[in-house]
Amino acid sequence: MTWLELENLKELWDIAEALASFNYQEASHEDIIQHFLDRLLVRPQLKAYAYGKGVTLIQDVAALKLNKALSQKEKRQIKLWCEHRARESAKESLQFPKQAEVLEESEAVKLWHELMETKKPKPREAAMAFFFTYVTGARMGEVLNLRIEDRSILKENGKEYWRFHIRSSKTDPFCKRMETLNVPMDIEHGAPITTELRHQLRDKAKGLVFPLLEGKTSIAGDYLRRYSEKAGLDKKVSAHSGRVSFYVEGRRAGQAQNTLAHTMRWAPGSVMPDYYERCWLECTDNGAPASIAEARAAKRRLKEQPETQQTGSDSEDPEDAQEAKKQKSETE
Repeated sequence: MTWLELENLKELWDIAEALASFNYQEASHEDIIQHFLDRLLVRPQLKAYAYGKGVTLIQDVAALKLNKALSQKEKRQIKLWCEHRARESAKESLQFPKQAEVLEESEAVKLWHELMETKKPKPREAAMAFFFTYVTGARMGEVLNLRIEDRSILKENGKEYWRFHIRSSKTDPFCKRMETLNVPMDIEHGAPITTELRHQLRDKAKGLVFPLLEGKTSIAGDYLRRYSEKAGLDKKVSAHSGRVSFYVEGRRAGQAQNTLAHTMRWAPGSVMPDYYERCWLECTDNGAPASIAEARAAKRRLKEQPETQQTGSDSEDPEDAQEAKKQKSETE
């Protein structure tokens, strides 16, 4: 709960009026609003996005307290104040936490082995849950809430898939559409995990697939972070690393952005695919910056090639050239 909420703003308006050194009844509305905004400067600094939401709230409180509809000039006065505070907030602190890093396949396998080698059941469950996110692009929260009774086992061209129905997802909390999670169980590098999963669920008919993690992403993420350090991975691994790795590897493999958006169950019109492109894919060899840099380098090499060939021709030994000319003349 912050001060930038309707009821709190009403109270702060009353406090500002009580502390004013001038008569609110005689002052212009613009001066009153400015005095109120100046008093808000003593409140704790908020994240930039909070001020974006606060524009309408402050305008509503001002209209209520002044008992009138605000003019366009007064609305703009409040909007500009919020924009200024947002910029100041962005300068003072990082607005978003550092993002999870992409794991290459060899790194993911290394982490799975580190988790599976322990005899402790919770880290082993964390390894299996992370495997699900890495090979399907699912959110960790979705994986931790999968239930055994919602599983179907499918066969396709001799390969086995486990299909789980997702009861409620982040983008569909009211279950308006059927969503499924399809896990390939014959992946070669995931054999130790899929073997363990088959063993654990062999005699179970219902319940959570990963009960020991208690449905908490934070618990799974903590094990992934700790064991990634033990495995010697110099990356910021979190519960989200499997999902972002799936997206980046999918784009590298030629998957279209809208195809991955469907597989990863983003809501229609979501900005997340573009966010993933900027945040992760552009930091790889397949991203636009690296691809453009390579194209420019290739263009430079192409331009330099004729000059190199010409230089080589000019540097030919004169005696060799004369001998070649003589042999040609004799042949004729």
